[in-house]
Amino acid sequence: MLVPLLSIAIGYVYSTAMEWLVHHLVYHRLGKKLGGRFNFHLREHHRDTRRHGGFDPAFSDQTWAWDAHGREAFGLLLLVSLHAPLIGVAPWVFGTIAAMAILYHYCHRRSHRDPEWCRTRLPWHWEHHMGSNPHANYCLTSDWFDRLVGTRQRCPKAWSRPKKAA
Repeated sequence: MLVPLLSIAIGYVYSTAMEWLVHHLVYHRLGKKLGGRFNFHLREHHRDTRRHGGFDPAFSDQTWAWDAHGREAFGLLLLVSLHAPLIGVAPWVFGTIAAMAILYHYCHRRSHRDPEWCRTRLPWHWEHHMGSNPHANYCLTSDWFDRLVGTRQRCPKAWSRPKKAA
Protein backbone atom coordinates (compact mmCIF):
# COMPACT_ATOMS: atom_id res chain seq x y z
CA MET A 1 0.00 0.00 0.00
CA LEU A 2 2.92 2.34 0.63
CA VAL A 3 4.13 2.20 -2.97
CA PRO A 4 0.82 3.40 -4.52
CA LEU A 5 0.51 6.19 -1.93
CA LEU A 6 4.10 7.28 -2.46
CA SER A 7 3.61 7.11 -6.23
CA ILE A 8 0.47 9.25 -6.00
CA ALA A 9 2.34 11.78 -3.85
CA ILE A 10 5.21 11.89 -6.35
CA GLY A 11 2.76 12.34 -9.23
CA TYR A 12 0.96 15.13 -7.38
CA VAL A 13 4.12 17.07 -6.52
CA TYR A 14 5.48 16.58 -10.03
CA SER A 15 2.20 17.67 -11.66
CA THR A 16 1.94 20.78 -9.53
CA ALA A 17 5.56 21.69 -10.29
CA MET A 18 4.89 21.18 -14.03
CA GLU A 19 1.75 23.33 -13.78
CA TRP A 20 3.86 26.16 -12.33
CA LEU A 21 6.76 25.61 -14.76
CA VAL A 22 4.66 25.58 -17.93
CA HIS A 23 2.57 28.56 -16.88
CA HIS A 24 5.52 30.63 -15.67
CA LEU A 25 8.22 29.79 -18.22
CA VAL A 26 6.26 28.88 -21.34
CA TYR A 27 3.12 31.02 -21.17
CA HIS A 28 4.53 34.06 -19.41
CA ARG A 29 8.24 34.20 -20.27
CA LEU A 30 8.15 32.79 -23.80
CA GLY A 31 4.65 34.23 -24.25
CA LYS A 32 5.96 37.80 -24.02
CA LYS A 33 7.54 37.49 -27.47
CA LEU A 34 5.22 39.17 -29.95
CA GLY A 35 4.21 36.77 -32.68
CA GLY A 36 5.61 33.84 -30.70
CA ARG A 37 3.92 30.46 -30.46
CA PHE A 38 2.79 31.05 -26.85
CA ASN A 39 1.86 34.72 -27.12
CA PHE A 40 -1.84 33.78 -27.28
CA HIS A 41 -1.88 33.26 -23.51
CA LEU A 42 -1.14 36.87 -22.63
CA ARG A 43 -2.49 38.45 -25.82
CA GLU A 44 -5.83 36.62 -25.83
CA HIS A 45 -6.53 34.84 -22.55
CA HIS A 46 -5.35 37.50 -20.09
CA ARG A 47 -6.78 40.34 -22.18
CA ASP A 48 -10.20 38.72 -22.56
CA THR A 49 -10.37 37.66 -18.92
CA ARG A 50 -9.70 41.19 -17.66
CA ARG A 51 -11.97 42.72 -20.29
CA HIS A 52 -14.88 40.51 -19.20
CA GLY A 53 -14.37 40.58 -15.42
CA GLY A 54 -12.97 37.07 -15.05
CA PHE A 55 -15.04 35.50 -17.81
CA ASP A 56 -13.23 34.33 -20.96
CA PRO A 57 -15.53 33.73 -23.94
CA ALA A 58 -13.09 31.16 -25.37
CA PHE A 59 -13.83 28.89 -22.40
CA SER A 60 -17.56 28.89 -23.11
CA ASP A 61 -17.18 27.51 -26.62
CA GLN A 62 -16.00 24.15 -27.87
CA THR A 63 -12.87 22.83 -26.25
CA TRP A 64 -11.26 22.01 -29.58
CA ALA A 65 -11.49 25.40 -31.27
CA TRP A 66 -7.98 26.74 -31.96
CA ASP A 67 -8.26 29.55 -29.40
CA ALA A 68 -6.67 29.98 -25.96
CA HIS A 69 -8.85 27.22 -24.48
CA GLY A 70 -8.32 24.74 -27.30
CA ARG A 71 -4.57 25.31 -27.40
CA GLU A 72 -4.37 24.74 -23.68
CA ALA A 73 -6.39 21.51 -23.92
CA PHE A 74 -4.16 20.31 -26.75
CA GLY A 75 -1.09 21.12 -24.63
CA LEU A 76 -2.48 19.15 -21.70
CA LEU A 77 -3.09 16.12 -23.93
CA LEU A 78 0.40 16.43 -25.35
CA LEU A 79 2.00 16.63 -21.91
CA VAL A 80 0.05 13.61 -20.63
CA SER A 81 0.91 11.60 -23.74
CA LEU A 82 4.62 12.42 -23.30
CA HIS A 83 4.40 10.70 -19.92
CA ALA A 84 2.76 7.55 -21.33
CA PRO A 85 6.00 5.52 -21.04
CA LEU A 86 5.49 5.69 -17.27
CA ILE A 87 2.45 3.40 -17.56
CA GLY A 88 4.66 0.29 -17.54
CA VAL A 89 7.06 1.34 -14.78
CA ALA A 90 5.08 3.73 -12.58
CA PRO A 91 1.36 3.39 -13.36
CA TRP A 92 0.24 5.26 -10.23
CA VAL A 93 2.49 8.20 -11.07
CA PHE A 94 1.13 8.29 -14.63
CA GLY A 95 -2.45 7.99 -13.38
CA THR A 96 -1.92 10.90 -11.01
CA ILE A 97 -0.39 13.03 -13.77
CA ALA A 98 -3.39 12.27 -16.00
CA ALA A 99 -5.86 12.96 -13.17
CA MET A 100 -4.16 16.27 -12.38
CA ALA A 101 -4.36 17.29 -16.05
CA ILE A 102 -8.10 16.57 -15.98
CA LEU A 103 -8.48 18.51 -12.72
CA TYR A 104 -6.51 21.42 -14.17
CA HIS A 105 -8.71 21.51 -17.28
CA TYR A 106 -11.91 21.33 -15.22
CA CYS A 107 -10.83 24.06 -12.78
CA HIS A 108 -9.51 26.41 -15.46
CA ARG A 109 -12.58 26.04 -17.63
CA ARG A 110 -14.95 26.51 -14.71
CA SER A 111 -12.94 29.50 -13.47
CA HIS A 112 -13.47 31.35 -16.71
CA ARG A 113 -17.08 30.29 -17.20
CA ASP A 114 -18.07 31.10 -13.61
CA PRO A 115 -15.88 33.94 -12.27
CA GLU A 116 -17.64 34.03 -8.91
CA TRP A 117 -16.74 30.36 -8.37
CA CYS A 118 -13.13 31.20 -9.21
CA ARG A 119 -13.05 34.21 -6.88
CA THR A 120 -14.29 32.16 -3.93
CA ARG A 121 -12.74 28.71 -4.62
CA LEU A 122 -9.44 29.59 -6.34
CA PRO A 123 -8.60 33.09 -5.09
CA TRP A 124 -4.96 32.77 -6.22
CA HIS A 125 -6.14 32.27 -9.81
CA TRP A 126 -8.56 35.17 -9.51
CA GLU A 127 -5.69 37.32 -8.25
CA HIS A 128 -3.48 36.09 -11.12
CA HIS A 129 -5.94 37.52 -13.64
CA MET A 130 -7.63 40.36 -11.81
CA GLY A 131 -4.84 41.56 -9.51
CA SER A 132 -2.19 44.16 -10.19
CA ASN A 133 0.52 41.60 -11.08
CA PRO A 134 -0.34 38.95 -13.70
CA HIS A 135 3.21 37.57 -13.32
CA ALA A 136 2.49 35.94 -9.98
CA ASN A 137 0.24 33.12 -8.75
CA TYR A 138 1.02 30.70 -11.57
CA CYS A 139 -0.57 27.59 -10.09
CA LEU A 140 -4.22 26.83 -10.61
CA THR A 141 -5.23 23.66 -8.76
CA SER A 142 -3.54 24.76 -5.52
CA ASP A 143 -1.33 27.62 -4.39
CA TRP A 144 1.13 25.58 -2.28
CA PHE A 145 3.84 25.47 -4.98
CA ASP A 146 3.60 29.23 -5.58
CA ARG A 147 4.08 29.71 -1.83
CA LEU A 148 7.04 27.31 -1.87
CA VAL A 149 8.89 29.13 -4.68
CA GLY A 150 7.84 32.64 -3.63
CA THR A 151 5.52 33.58 -6.49
CA ARG A 152 2.32 33.68 -4.42
CA GLN A 153 1.17 37.29 -4.10
CA ARG A 154 -1.99 38.35 -2.42
CA CYS A 155 -3.71 41.16 -4.30
CA PRO A 156 -6.43 42.68 -2.09
CA LYS A 157 -7.43 45.14 -4.82
CA ALA A 158 -8.37 42.15 -6.99
CA TRP A 159 -11.31 41.30 -4.77
CA SER A 160 -13.91 43.20 -6.73
CA ARG A 161 -16.98 41.25 -7.69
CA PRO A 162 -16.85 39.64 -11.13
CA LYS A 163 -18.98 41.19 -13.84
CA LYS A 164 -21.84 39.20 -15.23
CA ALA A 165 -21.01 37.57 -18.54
CA ALA A 166 -22.62 39.21 -21.53
